[in-house]
Amino acid sequence: MFIQNKYSKYYFNIIGTAKSRLLDPTVYYEKHHIIPKSCGGSNSKENLVSLTAREHFICHLLLPKMLIGDPHHKMVHALWRMCNSLKSSYKVNARTYRKSREKHAVVMSVVGTTGQFKIGHSTWNKGIPRTDAVKQAVSLANTGRKRPDRTSETFTTEWKSKISESKKGKQTWNKGVSHSEASKELMSSKAKLRPKKTCPYCNTEASPANYIRWHGDKCRIKS
Repeated sequence: MFIQNKYSKYYFNIIGTAKSRLLDPTVYYEKHHIIPKSCGGSNSKENLVSLTAREHFICHLLLPKMLIGDPHHKMVHALWRMCNSLKSSYKVNARTYRKSREKHAVVMSVVGTTGQFKIGHSTWNKGIPRTDAVKQAVSLANTGRKRPDRTSETFTTEWKSKISESKKGKQTWNKGVSHSEASKELMSSKAKLRPKKTCPYCNTEASPANYIRWHGDKCRIKS
């Protein structure tokens, strides 16, 4: 899987040295997957090695140079995350940070549109229902977060102009992308389950969205 070049030689020299030494209990070590998990590596003892923070970072500097294709993209992404880690053990200079950022930008411009990082990888909490305690905690955390001073009615002309200028020439991510038949069926079934509201003025039953737009206080019969 690895390209045989000078970078892979440096990489396996570090791994070999780390595997053969006795660990100093006074030194800080981090576990490293020799074959990265995102590239098919396992959590087996044979695939793990204890590295110092410096060795660990150097290995992740080398990995993108030893791989091609999707594994290369994933290792560039992993390096960028390490460069932005809050761990104090990583000291990244400006040159390293710049190079990592440039490579990451190139990778994301390619895979960001094709979704290669998402294929076959669902979110960690998919299918796991929230408990009542979690729901209550989320509700409390969001209570009062809405800012009544930031509504469509209170936007200044300058604010609206800035938003308009920032969006000119840009297309929405889903423009021209048609929904699949399964997606249409799912949206339709969900819409049918939404409770309808009856307008007190014209007695029309409408979906919540149509009610807000055309009925209630905005009903033409009322006016």
